[in-house]
Amino acid sequence: MIVAIARFPRVPAERDEDFREWFAWSNLQLSETEGLKARRLLRSEEGAYVALVEHDSAETLAAMHATAKVAQIHERLAAVLPEGPHATRYDVVVDDAVEGSCCGGSRHGQHHEVAQPAPAHGDRAAETPADAPADAPAGCCHSA
Repeated sequence: MIVAIARFPRVPAERDEDFREWFAWSNLQLSETEGLKARRLLRSEEGAYVALVEHDSAETLAAMHATAKVAQIHERLAAVLPEGPHATRYDVVVDDAVEGSCCGGSRHGQHHEVAQPAPAHGDRAAETPADAPADAPAGCCHSA
């Protein structure tokens, strides 16, 4: 997997809404792109924007950037910002990230935590159902 981090120049306050709309529009344009796993817009506490882009491979990332859609996306960005982003590409060397789910995400088939009320004093805690992985915690998404 390849991850690219694209740092955008400062977005003037009066262009912030236009910039966010551009990013949402560009995601729609690229939604059918082969190899594109995710494309997210992040904002720091200081207001700086970066895009986090995940691709299957360097080849699928390069193929995407060679398309007319990407040229159109960059052209439309030029109407919002005076310069484009500066990107750095990273090879993912360890891909066992925890995805924040109840059972550890990818290790157990993408389970999703289900909010459950805390047991009242004297009640038994939520039980994990039989089809959940052996090491799944109580309250696993399988209990929903």
